[in-house]
Amino acid sequence: MKKEVAAARPDIIILHLGENDISPSRRPGDIADAVISLVEDFRALGSIVRVVAFLPRGNVSRVPGLTTHMFRQSRLAVNKILSRRLGKDLICMQRLHYPKDYSSDLVHLSDTGMLRYFLTLREVVLRS
Repeated sequence: MKKEVAAARPDIIILHLGENDISPSRRPGDIADAVISLVEDFRALGSIVRVVAFLPRGNVSRVPGLTTHMFRQSRLAVNKILSRRLGKDLICMQRLHYPKDYSSDLVHLSDTGMLRYFLTLREVVLRS
């Protein structure tokens, strides 16, 4: 992926990743370090990089041993670390409301949720 991004030479990169990395065996600090490593790699290309904060999720049944409570605690810990390290470069999706803006699987955003998500990204890009 890094080669493709380098070849494209984007002015701005929005990263939304990581929720699938939350598991009972992964420490929040390790997850945040992996995100920060990507941010640093992409900044080295001369791109502006913004990161979407990890979003809530209601269904975590695909990860053995992970409970909704564990996911929430880990997600909040990762976001706290990212906020401390990225500051204004962390995008908090305050327009999104869980579970209202989610589809029935409680993992993916509904059409309304996607609209709110992209409107927030639009504002971020226009301010960058």
